[in-house]
Parts: sequence; C-alpha cells; structure tokens
Amino acid sequence: MKKVQDKYENIITFLTSKSLKRNVSVVISPVQTLGSCKLMYFNSSDESSSKEVPVFVVTQRGVYAPQHTERPLTYLLSFILKNQYDIASQGFRGMIRNLSGELNYLNASSEELSQLCMDYEGVKIVQNSGITNF
Repeated sequence: MKKVQDKYENIITFLTSKSLKRNVSVVISPVQTLGSCKLMYFNSSDESSSKEVPVFVVTQRGVYAPQHTERPLTYLLSFILKNQYDIASQGFRGMIRNLSGELNYLNASSEELSQLCMDYEGVKIVQNSGITNF
C-alpha cells in the first residue's frame, strides 16, 4: 500500500484535492494481474477464420496466479448503480418510481455491492465522496 501511495502520489493528490472532493472517490485495492506473462504471437484457429488468438508464455513458472481481479469492477458497478438510482429518483417521476418500488432493485444492488467492497481485505479508501456508498 505504501509503495502505491508513493508511486502515485501526484495523481492521488490531484484526485483528493478540495475541488474534486465532492465528486471523486479514491480507493486503493490490491490486484494481481498477468505480471509474468508475455505475448509471443497471434495464432489463427483455422485457415478459413480471420480470428487470431493471442498466445502467451509464462516467464516465471508458478508465479502467475491472478487474484482479486474483480475488485475494481465491483467498485465501478456499485458506483454506476448508485448513480443510476440517484438520476432515476429525481423529480416528480422519481418520486412516483420510489413510491411504487420500481427503483428498489437499483438501490438494493448498489448497497449489496458496496457491502461486498467493504469486506475486501487490504483495501484503503483514500477519499469517499457523497456519490458512493462505501
């Protein structure tokens, strides 16, 4: 966590500035990605097909084991659902939708995903704006 904060200090400082505080949430989450894989070449599955399949080689045996790759998408989906709920519940039509329970699925899904985000280990919420639930 300290390494990430040191390497990305400038962007974190910019995103947590006073002018963006209301509209930007910043979360640092550990994700293990490809890391030790290299693209070698593209292989066609058959001669009549124009689709090429990438072929990777693992440069360090036993090291490649991606973990927690769903975390950024979970945060993003939680944000999108909360944003859609907020937009759809504005105005007179939004009031009617809320009374009829039409938007309950958006709010419930966003809440469930944000709770899942809070249960992640090793995650640091640097800034939590009013537009997110976590």
